[in-house]
Amino acid sequence: MYSMCKKKQASYLVVIQVVSAIIISGFFAYTAYAYEDVPPAVPVNSVKTEALTLSEPYKMSKQESGNSVEIEQQDTAENNSSPPNFFERLWSKISSNIAAQDKEKLKEKTQNKIKKEKEETEDYLAQPLKPVILQDNVFYVLELFTTQACPFCPKADAMMEAYANRPDVIALSCHVDYFDVQQGSLSQPICSSRQMRYEASFKGTPKYTPQMVINGGYDAVGYLPDKITQAFEKAQEHPVRSLEVSPVKETNFYHVILPDYDEGRYHIWLVSYNQPHLLKIQDGANAGRDIVYYNVVSKAEFLGSWDGHSKGFEFEVKLLKQAKGFTVFVQEVETGSILMASKNEI
Repeated sequence: MYSMCKKKQASYLVVIQVVSAIIISGFFAYTAYAYEDVPPAVPVNSVKTEALTLSEPYKMSKQESGNSVEIEQQDTAENNSSPPNFFERLWSKISSNIAAQDKEKLKEKTQNKIKKEKEETEDYLAQPLKPVILQDNVFYVLELFTTQACPFCPKADAMMEAYANRPDVIALSCHVDYFDVQQGSLSQPICSSRQMRYEASFKGTPKYTPQMVINGGYDAVGYLPDKITQAFEKAQEHPVRSLEVSPVKETNFYHVILPDYDEGRYHIWLVSYNQPHLLKIQDGANAGRDIVYYNVVSKAEFLGSWDGHSKGFEFEVKLLKQAKGFTVFVQEVETGSILMASKNEI
């Protein structure tokens, strides 16, 4: 038993000696590695000293001082910054995932909203048209400012069929050019100009399509029958007088007599419009749809100014092959109200 213990002790001593030798050799190896590039020490007395001439102290400018402070602060911040630990990296990853999920949810919500609005619009446009009842023995001038690119305009364009067939309504489809299709455009610059004039007279009402303007003084959203009816009812308070226009035999000229009226500033317009025609929309929001357009304005001419005193004059009309007719109307400059008009169809 005793001999066995002695053997164990001896083996332990051998292990301890081996480990100690390894540690000591490692220490000397480290020391040699750590100082292998350091030159041998030189005795202080053997160094020759020489007097050095010092230059004048350099005065640092405020800008340089500020820059040096900023660089020092930046260096300090960089030195003090430490790589993110495990929890910081984990939180950064979680935050990034949350932000990505929120972004994806917002995108999905926006797409669902657009889809819903599109479906509601298509359902609304698919509903049958409601008839708009007008009062008899009253004359109206209806201008529809529309465009082939507007998704809500086909509703108003279809309603123009009923107005165009009434003898007491001059219905004009005026296609604007600031919001339009690229192919097969029906727009006219004069339509955009007229709508801009109405925008000013309606006290800053912004341009929109489809917009119906009745008698130059009342407007309504062109696909809302209730609003259109209200506009017609208001226009009944200021009816348009009939203006007689007679052709000059064997010519393209027409004669008109303006009666005495209130003294003021008025403009006289000649507007030509076309027969109904079917078009397939090639691009834009209504691409692929077949739409019939009624009384599309093809040309508008300014015939001159009038001061309200009785006078007669002649004017020439050159109609295109697809023309349905023309109208001459007198419009007040300040308010835009249409006072007199004629309806002349082939």
